[in-house]
Amino acid sequence: MLVAILCRFCRCLAGRPPEREPSAKPAGEARAEAEGQAPGQGAEGVVDDLTAIEGIGIVMQDRLNRAGIRNYAQLAEAKPEHLREALGKLSRGAKIEAWISQAQELAARK
Repeated sequence: MLVAILCRFCRCLAGRPPEREPSAKPAGEARAEAEGQAPGQGAEGVVDDLTAIEGIGIVMQDRLNRAGIRNYAQLAEAKPEHLREALGKLSRGAKIEAWISQAQELAARK
C-alpha cells in the first residue's frame, strides 16, 4: 500500500499524472451507478464527464451536478451568473466563460 502511494507521489513530482486503478471508473459512471442509473444516463438524459473540460475537477463537477448541470449541452446553455451562484466560493478564479465555450465545442461533436 505504501509503495503504491509513493509511486503515485513520484509520478506527480516527475510531472506525470498518477495512473488510475484498473478498476477505477470515471466519476460520472460511478455516480450514475450509485444513483441506480445506467452509466451515461441520468434523470435528465445523458451524463457527460465534465472533468474533460479544463479547470473542472471532481469537486467542481459534483457541485455542477447538484445544480442540475450533468452534460455538455446543459453547461453550454448555462448563464455564467447562474454557474457562479451555484458554485459559490468555488467560482472564485474559475474561468466559467471558457468552460461554457469548451462545453459548446464538446456538445457540437456529439
